[in-house]
Amino acid sequence: MRTILTLTILGITGMVTAQTQVWSGACNNLDRDAYAVVFNGDGTKLISGSECPQARIRVWDANNGNLDWDFQVSNSLMCLVGVSFSSSGSYFATTEELGNLLIFDNTGAVPALIHTIDLGVSGSYSLDFSPDGSKVAMDGSDGVVRIYDVSTGNLLISVNASASAIRSVDWSPNGAFIATGGQDGTARLWDAATGNLLHAYTNTTAAIANVRVSADNSRVVVAKNNGNIYVYDAVSHAQIAQFNTGSSVYQVDISDDNTWIVAARNGQARAYSLPTGTQFASFNSTSGTTVYSADIQPNGTKVAIGNSNGDVAVFELGTVLTVEDGLRPALTFDLLGNVVNDALLIRTEDGAPRTYTIFSTTGERLAEGNWSGQPIDVSGLAQGAYLLRMQGAGTQGVRHFIKQ
Repeated sequence: MRTILTLTILGITGMVTAQTQVWSGACNNLDRDAYAVVFNGDGTKLISGSECPQARIRVWDANNGNLDWDFQVSNSLMCLVGVSFSSSGSYFATTEELGNLLIFDNTGAVPALIHTIDLGVSGSYSLDFSPDGSKVAMDGSDGVVRIYDVSTGNLLISVNASASAIRSVDWSPNGAFIATGGQDGTARLWDAATGNLLHAYTNTTAAIANVRVSADNSRVVVAKNNGNIYVYDAVSHAQIAQFNTGSSVYQVDISDDNTWIVAARNGQARAYSLPTGTQFASFNSTSGTTVYSADIQPNGTKVAIGNSNGDVAVFELGTVLTVEDGLRPALTFDLLGNVVNDALLIRTEDGAPRTYTIFSTTGERLAEGNWSGQPIDVSGLAQGAYLLRMQGAGTQGVRHFIKQ
C-alpha cells in the first residue's frame, strides 16, 4: 500500500456540531444540583459534589458511568461546591460552601474520611492538591488562601491573597505557583513555597469565577462572571486570547495541548478553539439547565459536566475538535512517504525531538506520540486524508497527507 503525502499547511476551524453523550447519572438521589465534577489524574474516574441538604459525594467510572462509591456528608454540612483528586488518586477532597474542607484517603478498598477542617470563614468555593498530593490549597470568603498538609490536616501557610473573597484556586502542575481569582476581578500567581506574589493580571473589575493553569504550566485561563474569558502566557504574562461566551461562566478548563477550552455556563457548556475563541461545540444533558462545572479528561477528548438538573454527564468531543497553528511560531518540516512499511518520514530543520498528533480531517485525534527522528507508523490508518501536527520548543506545524 502506498502512502502519498501533500505538503499544504492547513488550519481547520470547527463548526458548531453535535457531539456524543457517553453517559449520565444523578449526583444525588434527592434531585439536587450537581455543583462540581472533576476527572482523576489518568481520566478513568470522575468525582462529583452535590447541592444540599443531604449533600453527596459520588465517584464514577469515567468510561461507562458505573457508580463506584456514594457518600452522604454530615447533615450539619451544607452544599459541596468544589472537588479535587490528588494526581495519584490516593486522596480526594471536597470543599463545603460554609468553609469546611473534607479530605478522604482513597488507598483502601473503600474511601475513608480522614479530616474535616473548619476554615473559620463564612464561605469557600474551590480547592486543589499540590502535584505530589501532599498538600491542598483552599480559597475563602476572607480573601485568604490556606494550604494544608494532607496527611496531618495541619495548616502550613496562609496567603493574604485579596481584600475581598477569593473564589477560585488552581495549583500549577509543576508545583511552582498557585493561581487565584476572586471578587476584585484580579487573577494572581503566588509562589507555592513562600506565598510571595509573582504576578497580577488586571483588566476589568468584573468578578472572577474560575482560574485554571494549563497542563504544561504555560497558560493561565481566567473566566469572569460577565462571560469574558482571558488566556495569558504564564511566563511572559502576555494576553493570548480574549472572547465572550454570551453568558455567566462558572468554570473553565483548557485541553492538555492548549488548543481548546470548555466553559460551564448558563444553559449549556460550550467549547472554543484557541486562540481565536471560535465556538465549535455546545452541549448539556438537559435542555435549558445551568451547567455549573466542566472538566476535560486528561490526555483525552471527553468532557464531564454537572448541571442544575442534578446530572453528571460525560460527552465525547473527539469528532468536533479543531486543529490550528494558533499563535505559535511556524514549525517547518517535510513529509516523505515510505512505500514499504507505511511510515511517515519526517525531516525538520534542526532534528530536535517533537511530539506529534494525527487527526482525521474533522479533527478527531487518531494517534499521538513522541518523535526524535524515527518514522511514524501509519499502517493502522485506513485509506483517506489526515492531518499531522508536530509540536515542540514553542513551535507548531500542520501538514495534510493522503494515504491510499
